[in-house]
Amino acid sequence: MTRTHASIDWLASLPTSERHVLAHLWQVADAAELGQPAAIQALVARLSSAERSALDRVVAAGGKLAAKTLEREFGKIRSHRDIVTPRAYLLAIHGQASVLERLYVLGLIQPLKAVDGEYYVIFSDWLQALPAVSAPSLPTWHEHPSPSTWIEADLGQTESLLTTVLAVCYQQALKLTRQLQLEREGLRAICERIAVSTPTSERQFGQLAWIRTCAIEAGLLNVHNQQLQLAGNPLHWLEASPKQRLEQLFNGWLASDFDEFSLTELHLQARFDLQSARHQLWQCFQTAPSDQWLGFDDLLAHMQANYPELLRSDFEQPSIQDQYGEPLNAWQHWNEVEGAWIKAACQGPLFWLGLLDLDQMKHPQAVRLTQWASHLLQAGHEPSQFAGQLQLASDGLIRIPPTVEPLPRFQIQRITEWQSTDTHGTMVVRLTAHSYSQALQRGIQASQMQAFLQRWCDRPVPHDLQTLFQQWQSDRRQLLARPALLLETSEPSLLSEIAKLPHLPPYAELNQQLWEFELADAAAITLTLHEAGYALNQVIELDQRISDHDLKQLLTAIMTVQRLAPSLVSEALIERVLHTLPSSERQQLKTNVKQWLQIINRS
Repeated sequence: MTRTHASIDWLASLPTSERHVLAHLWQVADAAELGQPAAIQALVARLSSAERSALDRVVAAGGKLAAKTLEREFGKIRSHRDIVTPRAYLLAIHGQASVLERLYVLGLIQPLKAVDGEYYVIFSDWLQALPAVSAPSLPTWHEHPSPSTWIEADLGQTESLLTTVLAVCYQQALKLTRQLQLEREGLRAICERIAVSTPTSERQFGQLAWIRTCAIEAGLLNVHNQQLQLAGNPLHWLEASPKQRLEQLFNGWLASDFDEFSLTELHLQARFDLQSARHQLWQCFQTAPSDQWLGFDDLLAHMQANYPELLRSDFEQPSIQDQYGEPLNAWQHWNEVEGAWIKAACQGPLFWLGLLDLDQMKHPQAVRLTQWASHLLQAGHEPSQFAGQLQLASDGLIRIPPTVEPLPRFQIQRITEWQSTDTHGTMVVRLTAHSYSQALQRGIQASQMQAFLQRWCDRPVPHDLQTLFQQWQSDRRQLLARPALLLETSEPSLLSEIAKLPHLPPYAELNQQLWEFELADAAAITLTLHEAGYALNQVIELDQRISDHDLKQLLTAIMTVQRLAPSLVSEALIERVLHTLPSSERQQLKTNVKQWLQIINRS
C-alpha cells in the first residue's frame, strides 16, 4: 500500500521524541512502522469499545465527520491554550481523558478546521487499513402491539375547560401573582365550575397553566395590571369550526412560553428554546404512520437520530439535575433530559389537544395519533365531537352536559348564575333576576336571551320561564337604583343657610337634615361650599366609566352622523377613540356604520 503524502508529512513534522512516544503507544519496535497496515490493525484491536465506536463513526462517514457530532457523545479534546496556570496544568494531568482525546493522542484522528466548519478526519491511507464500517441506519417505525386498555385523548374536555376560563374572566378579571400565575381566588372560581379540588398554586394544575398560556398566545386572553382578562370578544374562536379552533390552540401552544419541564421532576437552571423543539417533535410525528400504535422508545430513537440537539448543543451547560440532585449534563443522559421533555409534551399538551392517545398516563410505553392529528396533518373529514344540548327546566334551571359545544357553553354562562358541577362534568346553572339584570347591563337584550335559549336548548322556552322574563322586566322598570351624593348635617339651620348660596346645583330635600344631589355635581357642590367657607369631607366619586358595549354603540352613532354631516364631528377625534379598540372591533364598527347608512339612504 502506498502511503499518502498527508500521513508521511504529518509523521515527518513530529519531533523525534514524539514519534518515539507514538511508537511506544502503538507498541511497535521502530517509529518507521507507524502507519503500516499491520500496526494500524493491531492498534485498533486494542481499543476500548467506546474508542472503537467513536473511530467507527468517522470511518462510516468516509473518514471525515463534523466535530460537533462526535464531541457531544465522546467528549472534547482539551486545548493546551486553556492551561494557563500551574494549578490548571496539574488538574489537567490528573483529569480523565475523553474518548476523542485518547484517539487523538494515538494519532488515529486529526482535528481539521475548514471554511464550512470543524471536523475530525482520518488519513486516507490509514482509513484503507481499517475494517470497513457501514453507515448507521436511521431508526424505523415499528408497529407496537395494541394495549388492552388505553387513555383516549379528549379535545372536548380541553375546550370545556378553556370555555369555563373565558366565562369566569368575562364576569371579572382574575388576579395574578408576581409570577403571572393565577391567585388562589381565581383558581377556586374555575375549579368549582369543573368539579375539581382547588390546588394551592397553579403549578399543581398543569393543564390550567398550559391553557392560560395558550389562550394568551391565541389572542383569547391577555394580562393587564397583573390581571387575567378577556382579550376582546372570544366569539371569533367560539364560532369557528372545530378544526379552526384546534389550529388556533395548537399554534398558540407552539408559540407559547409554557414550560413542559414544569410537568417533570427535573431541576433546571436555564430555559431552552422550546418553541423550536415543539416544531421538531411535530415534524417527527408527521413521518409516523397514523393508523397504529407507536412504541415510545421508537419515538425517542427517531428524535435522537434526527434532532440530537433538540434542546442542547452544549451538553455540559446549562446545569440540569434529577429529583435527587444528580447531574444530567452529559450526552448519555439524553433520554433523561430531552426524553423527559418529549414525554411531558406527549402526555401533556399533545394529549390535551386531542392529538395523541396514550397506553398509560404515568409511564407511557406507546402512543397513537388520533383522528384529530390526522386531520391536522392533512385535510379530511372532521371527527364528530359535540352533540349535546342545553337541558332547560321551566324554573330557569339549566343543565350543561360535557358534550355541549363551546359557543352555547360560554354564552349560557354569560346570562346565568353557576349552581354546581357533578363528577361527570355536567354543569348546572340558573336564570335568575340578578343574572338577567347583569346580562342587560352588559348589553344583552331580553329578546337575544330568549332566541339563544330557543336555538340551543332541548325544548322550546317554557311558558313559566317566559312569564319570569316578563316579571323581571316589569320589576326592572318599576325599580331603578342609581348612585347619588348625599349632604347631611346635624343642624337643620345650616342647610337653610346653604340654600341661600348662589350657583348651588339642583337638589332634592329628603328631610330637614338631608339633601340629595346628582353625583355628577359632586365637584361643583364641593367647590361652592369651600368658597363659602364651609368645611366638607372629600367626596370619593364612583367609577362611572362607560362600558365597552355602550362606547361601541355611541361610536357607531357618532360615526354615522360624521358621514352624514362631516362638519359636526371631528374625524380626527373619532380616529383617536377608535384606536383604543382592537382592530377586529374597529372593522366591525365600520361595517355597522355602512349598514346604518344603507338603511338611512333607503328611507
